[in-house]
Amino acid sequence: MLNKILISLIALSVIVAGGIGLFFRQTYTDVSANENMLEQFTVALWDLDLSPTLIDTMRQVLPDSPIIIRAKSDGRTHYTFKNFYQNVIVEEVYQGKDIAVGDQISIMDFSWYVVFDNMSINASFINLMQSNEEYLIFLEKKLDTIHPDDQIYLTNDLIMPPIFNYEDKEHEILSVTDEDLYVPYSSVKYNEFFVSSEEALIELMVLKHELLAQYPR
Repeated sequence: MLNKILISLIALSVIVAGGIGLFFRQTYTDVSANENMLEQFTVALWDLDLSPTLIDTMRQVLPDSPIIIRAKSDGRTHYTFKNFYQNVIVEEVYQGKDIAVGDQISIMDFSWYVVFDNMSINASFINLMQSNEEYLIFLEKKLDTIHPDDQIYLTNDLIMPPIFNYEDKEHEILSVTDEDLYVPYSSVKYNEFFVSSEEALIELMVLKHELLAQYPR
């Protein structure tokens, strides 16, 4: 009798867990299948007081990155559960081994993730790469995966991933509070950087142009 009860409880737990998993999987699939899915999310804005040394740190460490490339985005973003990565085609290799012009690779930052509970996306203060646009990208290493054909590369471990568009964008700068750094993605979707002050944008643009001058196309 006891065994039957235990078996019934285990079976019920499996059914409930499966149902919950299916619900969240369907919810995730439905959202990510929408090409305008980001319009439903919020993103955080960066300012200098969040990480006062970030710009100087990037200026010092990025030239020593193991891999530095210029790549063109194909506009595709792949969403796994919570995380995501973006596809690019390598157009020039400034630094690094075992990566070549023409390689189709994916770029991932461990800080990139999606939170469905509050419909926010941690994009690490930069916009997703746009289709057919070229970017200067600093990478740390190729990610070890169980699939040998995967070509996923990790960005440097920084608060803001070092990915810079070779073109400049018009920026919408919005004010936020210390208690809530988030704004609708739709309000900053044409930005390259998600910032909350003109000073922060100026500092980033100065750094960006210095780096683009070092690695011209």
